[in-house]
Amino acid sequence: MARLGAIPGLLLLAWASSVAVSAASDEHATDEEGAASALRGAQASPELYNERFFPADDAHQTPDPIALANESHHHRMLAGGEKRRKRREARRNGTLKIGECTGSRPRKCGCPTVSQADYRGKASTTLNGHACIPWKDEHIAQFPKEGLDDDGVGIAVCRNPGSVAHRAWCFVDDDRRSWDYCTVDMCQHNGAMDPAGGEAGDRDANGHVSGCVDRTRYYEIEAEIQSLLDSIPDNGDKGHQMGGMLRTCAHDLMDYDQDEDEGNQMGMDACMDWEHPNNAGLNTLWNEHTPWHKLWATKHSDISVADFWVMSCNAVVHIASKTPHYPEGLDLFSTFAWGRKDAESCHGAAERLPTTANCKQVEDVFLMRLGLTHQGAVCLLAAHTMGRGHKEFSGHHGKWMPNDRQTTIFDKKWAEEMVLRSWSKRHLLDHDPPLDDWTTGRSLNNPKMHLNTDVCLMWDIDEDQQCCTRTDQVDRNGRNRCESDQHNECNFYAPDHPRRPFSEAVKHILNGASRNNLQDNFHGCFQRAWMKATMNGHPQLKAVMDTC
Repeated sequence: MARLGAIPGLLLLAWASSVAVSAASDEHATDEEGAASALRGAQASPELYNERFFPADDAHQTPDPIALANESHHHRMLAGGEKRRKRREARRNGTLKIGECTGSRPRKCGCPTVSQADYRGKASTTLNGHACIPWKDEHIAQFPKEGLDDDGVGIAVCRNPGSVAHRAWCFVDDDRRSWDYCTVDMCQHNGAMDPAGGEAGDRDANGHVSGCVDRTRYYEIEAEIQSLLDSIPDNGDKGHQMGGMLRTCAHDLMDYDQDEDEGNQMGMDACMDWEHPNNAGLNTLWNEHTPWHKLWATKHSDISVADFWVMSCNAVVHIASKTPHYPEGLDLFSTFAWGRKDAESCHGAAERLPTTANCKQVEDVFLMRLGLTHQGAVCLLAAHTMGRGHKEFSGHHGKWMPNDRQTTIFDKKWAEEMVLRSWSKRHLLDHDPPLDDWTTGRSLNNPKMHLNTDVCLMWDIDEDQQCCTRTDQVDRNGRNRCESDQHNECNFYAPDHPRRPFSEAVKHILNGASRNNLQDNFHGCFQRAWMKATMNGHPQLKAVMDTC
């Protein structure tokens, strides 16, 4: 597989409330319908997801990421007051905030309040000693023009177009990374400059430079996470561990609010209310008695828990994405920067987490607070492919995938399951308060589920939730696959609906109307969204050096 360029991004919701739990079911078990039978259910065109999802005139089109970003930005611009509108406009245009940094010297240094988006100097060397390569059309197509509208286009210089990263950066010609942060100094308000980079301490008993993360330590942590997972023989239990680790990271990053004052934005800071119902079950993954916590405490306590969590989750994604078609997997090394600080307190963090009620939760949290695009939000939600939910914690019981083995694989199957199966409403009346979600198949022992916040990305269910997503499928016995409402098919979003970009993003992940093993769209989209989400709230992170 060709190396994917991990690029600073322009951005998990049921991740927020459905912690995975241990399952002892056989890894090959499926419901009585069988996964293969489900795929055959689209009888009119078994090799297509469904021609209704991919009309002939756009069967192979994918949404323009810049158009999606602009539409998302327009949606957010309409939502707030004057102060909020100014902040969001500034994030889309890196030049607008220059005046807020009284010590701005664009030819000499970059202003930290705009993540060096104002920098217009000639620096062309990265923190790891790489030479920048010229900005090309295929590079800049993924970013707003702001920041590349000067003499930066076509030459090798450091820039941060549209504040997409947290300091100036550039593309490099290197087999191990596609880009790197630059040696551009930070402007101070008094006109002085802070040197790029930072100093680390002495080596500790584990051979690490205290307080520093270099390439060796990053991959050492990945190997340790691999060993932790290899020690779990049952796929249900392994999926619980992997999904739970990802959800711990998600709960931590989802309390970020870009419109709060500095100091109360939160984000990835290893601070959460473990006793709050929104975080129920996560403390079974992270406490002083669990292997994950012990790994940090015994070998990596010189770095922040927040940095350790991000590296652990990166490791899970890399390990789980290695498949026969993608043996290299999705390596998120080039999206990682270190230096997060753990917060002592985070009052109200749990109340910022989304619920599973509807797509307004996705819009409010992912688009408005985290600052992600529609496509970025959908690609993060696609991580539902791992783990499962349990009624004891979130109230939602079941897996997004057809079997336990699939819950240990990180790929686009979440999107495939959404469009291939017939999903009907399920009412969970025994939960207090009552909940609802969507299910398919007729297995009580191995239930499959999607949440409102999954289904609403493709179908307009705000007004009519008593519907079935696909009424055209029957099982081997001739029964309609809709468990209910088989005569009322859910409506797709109209082309001019403000949520249409969500469904276009699902199609982007699928990468075509026919079933295929292509993961590039999903991998690239997830990389960009994950980078932004894990860096939110930390404007002065340090790039990972080859050696501390």
